[in-house]
Amino acid sequence: MAAIAFPSLAHEFKTTDGTTDGYVHSPAQPSKPTFLLLHGYPATSYEWRHQIAFLPLHGFGVLAPDCLGYGSTDKPSSLPAYNLKRLSGHISELLSSLSLSSVIGVGHDWGSSYLSRIAYYHPTYFSKLVFLNVGYFPPGEPFDLDATNALTIQKLGYPVFGYWYFFNAHDAARVIRGNLERHLALACPADPGLWAKRLAPLGGARAYLTGGEEVKVPE
Repeated sequence: MAAIAFPSLAHEFKTTDGTTDGYVHSPAQPSKPTFLLLHGYPATSYEWRHQIAFLPLHGFGVLAPDCLGYGSTDKPSSLPAYNLKRLSGHISELLSSLSLSSVIGVGHDWGSSYLSRIAYYHPTYFSKLVFLNVGYFPPGEPFDLDATNALTIQKLGYPVFGYWYFFNAHDAARVIRGNLERHLALACPADPGLWAKRLAPLGGARAYLTGGEEVKVPE
């Protein structure tokens, strides 16, 4: 969470449904826009630390929340709590509380899906949208995981989303908790090629987490 690096910019916000959201905010100078920065998985707002340091030096505002389940924000165990329409409302409330009527939305990875929903349900808040790694994905758009993996095998030689089958397994949380350092080394590897070799292939993530292969834990 970015609060570690920027404690003086760290705040908490209580939504109308009782959720506590942690975030970092640096106001913009007059006539300059504010960037809403939404992190990916597995990460927190800390992944934006370089942007949080850089943008205010040039007068821009930054607002970087920890998404639900991460960092200093609440971590409910109920699946419905993570409904993206509900979470979009949280960001709308946060923007309103800070009197931010127009921002530049930036989403990375899972944060791009989150940004897609916020922009869909609350479009008036955004002057521009930036999607990193994952493009715009509106609600109701079908996603065929099997077909997508088959296509990426054909084009790239491996199933880009093969690890999703492991994440959907009933014991995935237990396996990840029991091998957390290995999971972080796989999710944030020193060598990005590890994704294609160990994360993406069918059964690769489980084998890597439960195997004896030496791993380098990210700093």
